[in-house]
Amino acid sequence: MEDGTVNPQWVLPRVITAIMSRVGHWALPLMVASALGVLLFTVAKAHFSSFTHDESVTWARYVHLPMKDLLEHRESYTNNHMLNSILMKGSEGLFGDSELALRLPNLLALVVYLVYAALLARRLGPVVGLLTYLLLCYGAHFMELFALARGYGLSYGCLLMALHHGWRSLETYRPLHVALLHAALVLMVLSSFVTAQVALAMVTVLPVAALWSIASDLE
Repeated sequence: MEDGTVNPQWVLPRVITAIMSRVGHWALPLMVASALGVLLFTVAKAHFSSFTHDESVTWARYVHLPMKDLLEHRESYTNNHMLNSILMKGSEGLFGDSELALRLPNLLALVVYLVYAALLARRLGPVVGLLTYLLLCYGAHFMELFALARGYGLSYGCLLMALHHGWRSLETYRPLHVALLHAALVLMVLSSFVTAQVALAMVTVLPVAALWSIASDLE
């Protein structure tokens, strides 16, 4: 400005740009720190919290069934999330019947969830991706699902895995991503049968999207 004053209309965008650049530089370390914080808190909750009623029913009624019965899902009931019951049985055989041992499969699913949430969020750019990642990882009631020996945490970990590999399969057409997509969808449904409609939607939409993408590339 000729009179020595500074026009706020020019300063504000520069300040915002500088802040976003600084935040973007630290986006990945902040994601890692956030993931470690969530993981440590969830492990502590899984270790110190007593079993809920539903977890107790699953452990007492289904985990001690023969593996053949679990694989055939002979006793289908809302507390018998098939993959969760099988993994609880395996974890108990390896590490005992403590709360932490029985909840270990869902804690491992949390690691899967955190990794794939980061892979998906980073597609949105450093700043928006960081904010998206924090939203995905800091829903208090939602994240509690990973501290329970139930099928829900397993299913959400598999869901994000399926979303990532579905996206990558459209970009690269690589068979590996297609195989991992379908493996994730199968595990998601086995974790919680209510997610079958999500899997059906994805296997219906993705081939159409792939054909559309191929047709666009040929033009």
